[in-house]
Amino acid sequence: MKKPFLLFLLIATLTGFAQIPNGYYNAANGKTGDELKVALHNIIKGHTRVDYGDLWDAFWSTDNKGNGVVWDMYSDVPSGTPPYTYSLGEDQCGNYDSEGDCYNREHSWPQSWFNSQTIPSCDLHHIFPTDGWVNMKRGNNPFGEVQSASWTSQNGSKLGNCKSSLGYSGTVFEPIDAYKGDFARALMYMSVRYYSEDSNWGSSDMTNKSELLPWAIAMLMNWNEQDPVSQKEINRNNAIYTDYQHNRNPFVDHPEYARMIWDENWQPPTTYNIAIASCEHGEVCSDVATATEGQTVNLTAEPDNGYEFGSWNVYKTGAPSVTVTVNNNSFVMPAYNVTVSATFVASSGGNTGNGDFVKVTSTPSNWSGEYLLVYENNATSAYVWTGTNNHNCYVEKNISNNTIADDGFVTLVIELYEGNYSIKVNGGTNDGKYLYGTSGSNALNFGSSPSENVLSFETDGVKIVSNTSVMRYNTAESWFRYYKSTTYSGQQPIQLYKKTEPQTDTQSVTLEAGWNWWAPTVATSVEALQTVLGDNLHAIQSQNGTPTGGLVAGQMYKIQTTTACAFTLSGTPFTNASVTITNGINWFGCIGTESLLLINLNISPATGDKIISQDGGFAVYNGTAWKGTLTSLQPGKGYVYYSTASQQKTLVF
Repeated sequence: MKKPFLLFLLIATLTGFAQIPNGYYNAANGKTGDELKVALHNIIKGHTRVDYGDLWDAFWSTDNKGNGVVWDMYSDVPSGTPPYTYSLGEDQCGNYDSEGDCYNREHSWPQSWFNSQTIPSCDLHHIFPTDGWVNMKRGNNPFGEVQSASWTSQNGSKLGNCKSSLGYSGTVFEPIDAYKGDFARALMYMSVRYYSEDSNWGSSDMTNKSELLPWAIAMLMNWNEQDPVSQKEINRNNAIYTDYQHNRNPFVDHPEYARMIWDENWQPPTTYNIAIASCEHGEVCSDVATATEGQTVNLTAEPDNGYEFGSWNVYKTGAPSVTVTVNNNSFVMPAYNVTVSATFVASSGGNTGNGDFVKVTSTPSNWSGEYLLVYENNATSAYVWTGTNNHNCYVEKNISNNTIADDGFVTLVIELYEGNYSIKVNGGTNDGKYLYGTSGSNALNFGSSPSENVLSFETDGVKIVSNTSVMRYNTAESWFRYYKSTTYSGQQPIQLYKKTEPQTDTQSVTLEAGWNWWAPTVATSVEALQTVLGDNLHAIQSQNGTPTGGLVAGQMYKIQTTTACAFTLSGTPFTNASVTITNGINWFGCIGTESLLLINLNISPATGDKIISQDGGFAVYNGTAWKGTLTSLQPGKGYVYYSTASQQKTLVF
């Protein structure tokens, strides 16, 4: 019988730049000016303090250009060769006499401006690894644009008198254009993060306590737009949020906040454009739309292969019964926040997407079931029928151990009928129709009622007979047909691959209050974790940001909970996984049901490679063996692999 359509509900935000946790900025929605500044301050305040000495280690995650090279914005030459580079952990200042001697910790908001207060002194969002000599040259001078340089660094950063057009005439330090936005967004963060917490701060030619002076904020807003947010900043913001302070720089996530706070003439755009794509495996992406009242919001649906757009649903956030009318894929933003959702359905039927297909290799007692119709091009290549009688009516898929992994195929549903079997198409353009042949001719017919088919297993494959004609594959025409009894032997035999029920297993999970390095051992999703943890789930992060939908085998996820808890997940067990290991830091997780000794780890390590566990266990590869306190990996636990090699490699479970 026909399978029910699969429904996917996808919800997306109208704004957003980086991989932002769901709902992180909800309290800022609809606000501007000081009201927005206060809202953002309340969102990002109270962050976890990083000890000053630990900043060196943090730079491995936040400012690693690759190969363990420091990403120094005072010496880097984007798209070119820097005059010198530093190695993380090896070239720290120390004494210095010139450029290229060593790197130190640059406070982009100088410590003298906040009287070296403890918390801002260690705030990673404004502290960067930079050349010690250039840092010294900058001193506590404001950032600015130089009219005439008294000194220029080897990458083009300048010290000199400020351009008079900016409204300031003192000495300023000007970074290169490629990093002006980075520093602008760091200073804006500081102004908002320490708003109302600055009673013991000093002032400068650029600031009054945590407030940026008018000439400075005007310049920084321009830098924010002239040098847009880069992937470097997105990665840095995610690392600081996930691994260290657990707060974000709002101006990296939403650079538009700058003018919304400090530009009195700011006006919202007249229209917003939003695209919502259906996600694999039924993942759900949720957030709140934050357009401004009266704006026209244009909607675009982007269904994945095998799915169709169903309908829009726009409603007041928190009140699904209060809906907003969508006409011609657009709506006018009301005076309240709304949630935008799109429903996607599986295209014209199709199989349910659970379980793989295994080759029939003997005659079963009952042929009833769901199958793929296949011609085996060779031992590892399958031509899977796509449900039509056209030329090239197949998709080529890999065969592994007599198995074809499910990919939303058109299938055949075989059922008992008058002592033999009917064959009905499930999915595609002929969904719900029955296959039959014509005596004395070569044809593939689609009928509205069942027809009798006789099935048997023979040495070269499965034989399906309808009205004396035999189902075969024609390599010259690249199609499937019932061939008349006198000619079918000249065509190629077909195979049936039967759908299997997915195996189910369980994973027992124990989490401590706070952050946990965790890995799934069964197929599960973010939504499953949200369901079982409820309000106890504070955050979940992957190395690439905030995950949605199905979780990946072999990956580590950091889960933050309010209280300690234990629960059980069920799903298809992960029996294999591969993790790409690149130079630098890589998160990975151990699957399976038994511990894995490092001596049996399926990877080619380089000398100096490290594996670290959450409890401080470590192992270092010395060229012949792993040495350290960590000797095995535990299923369900997450780890960090630090690779010293420039070329990528694969860790296989």
